[in-house]
Amino acid sequence: MADFIESVFGQSRALKTLQRINSTNRLPQALLFHGDEGVGKFRSAIEFSKAINENSPNFNYISKSINNFNVPFIKFVFPLPRGKNETGEDDPIAKLSAKENQHIQEELNKKSQNNYYSLRIEKANNIKISSIRDIKKFISLDYSDIDYRVIIIQDAHLMNDEAQNALLKSLEEPPEGIIFILITHKPELLLTTIHSRCWSIKFDPLTNDDIKVILTENFGIDSELASAVSPFSDGSVNKALRLIEDNFNEIIEKTIIILRYSMGGYYHTALAAFNEILAGKNNNFEHIIAFILKWLTDIEKHKSIKKDYFFSNHLDTIDKFTNNFPDIKVNEVFSSINALYNKYQQKVNLNILILNVIFKLHTLVDRNKH
Repeated sequence: MADFIESVFGQSRALKTLQRINSTNRLPQALLFHGDEGVGKFRSAIEFSKAINENSPNFNYISKSINNFNVPFIKFVFPLPRGKNETGEDDPIAKLSAKENQHIQEELNKKSQNNYYSLRIEKANNIKISSIRDIKKFISLDYSDIDYRVIIIQDAHLMNDEAQNALLKSLEEPPEGIIFILITHKPELLLTTIHSRCWSIKFDPLTNDDIKVILTENFGIDSELASAVSPFSDGSVNKALRLIEDNFNEIIEKTIIILRYSMGGYYHTALAAFNEILAGKNNNFEHIIAFILKWLTDIEKHKSIKKDYFFSNHLDTIDKFTNNFPDIKVNEVFSSINALYNKYQQKVNLNILILNVIFKLHTLVDRNKH
């Protein structure tokens, strides 16, 4: 079981809970792993599936089979696209094209080799009722020589009510040796009856050091880039990877430009910088606002003993700003920009939001000049 703890980055609190559960030899028949995306819930599920079988005489074979998502040792349920003329009675992948099935298998291979990899399957927006019904076939197989067989449901919140109710029938009286692990970052979308049948395990955001190691070791990201992006990832490998894909360094530089021109009163130039980055392949408005809020946080940190900066590569800019405005108060502007971000999520006009952000940033220094 020590290997189980050491094989997962971070999550000491969740892992110790799982360790205690396993040591009692009275495993709950259903577990709910919840917490932010990209913090290691799936990795923990795989390693826990192996740990509960560690006393088996065929453990090495079972462990390898679990790593490869092989039935009958493990059943991996995840969102799938819908095939042409598919019904709920069809096999989950029967109506998918050969090309789609090949792509799904390629994605599963990537996931088995790197548990932190997120499946990328086009139009896979929900967990099919047929996938849930297929669980019954898995349960019905008699493998009494295997201590525990595990059913992992990834993105469990993507089951509709019909699928969740179908799952409940399996959760109510699962046979001995069957363990369900439901994984989600939106547990509030699951029925209360699902919650009531699961032992809940909360997963925390990862540390910056954990994110850096995962990025470099599991995804081959350059160490310098991994170090720079990890503070902005909010403890999520998924978010760190999205930032890298969206050109993290460019977003950082544009954020500095927007801050400089907004607070300097160069509204048209600040607006042009905003529009330039929003005109790219990805709409990075959310990234820009998040980075502006983190920059304001760094200003506050500079005035305290906390020195774990987000913009550690731009300390000269932060130092110059705080020297010029030693009495500046950022809390009100921080709250205002955060409120504007919430309005963006409510689909308020983007141009109006951008102008408001620029004006709010200017008030930050304008007040301190008088």
